[in-house]
Amino acid sequence: MFTKRLNKDIKIKEILGKDDPVILECGANRGRTTKNILECFSQARIFCFEPDPRSVLEFKKNIQDDRCKLVEAAVSHIDGTVLFNQSYRVGENPNHVHTDSSTIKETTNHKKLYNWLRYKKPIRVQTLRLDTWRKENSIENIDFIWADVEGAEEELIKGALETLAHTRYFYTEFSNTEAHTGEITLDGIKELLPDFTVVECWEYDVLLRNGG
Repeated sequence: MFTKRLNKDIKIKEILGKDDPVILECGANRGRTTKNILECFSQARIFCFEPDPRSVLEFKKNIQDDRCKLVEAAVSHIDGTVLFNQSYRVGENPNHVHTDSSTIKETTNHKKLYNWLRYKKPIRVQTLRLDTWRKENSIENIDFIWADVEGAEEELIKGALETLAHTRYFYTEFSNTEAHTGEITLDGIKELLPDFTVVECWEYDVLLRNGG
């Protein structure tokens, strides 16, 4: 969804006001959004997180840029491994695999909402806390975090409370109808991040700013 909003609903370059931002992209998928961000900022530093090996393969084909570093892991509230549900579309073209709905969350509710959506047998992938990653990589401040983690917003936030305290803007999906089993609502996100205020809110997406 962010790809559609970038520079349309969210004037990211105007918001950040600099040409060398530090940006974290959680759920980079095949690199579509990454490419748009790279086009916006000539001196950006972008750290992308993606656990699905199918998407990682495509990302490496699509993005070959020294400004961008790919971390092949899911982002959550633990450092270790988690079970990961790989999505696909019923009757899909093998050349256009639907990886966009892959998630570490339980998928029962999501499958009920989208009758064309299916999941493979879960695989085990690496996972990390952004707080751990930030310390290990000596990243002081972050200008923008974009999260497309398919229902795992709460897990991301709980593993990144220190990181988010040093982040200017946070963009994420949410669902007030629990599209993924146990998914956090927008009110739940606000409770976890009391120092953030809503800049803009859409049906399933919200942009938050740190510091009111």
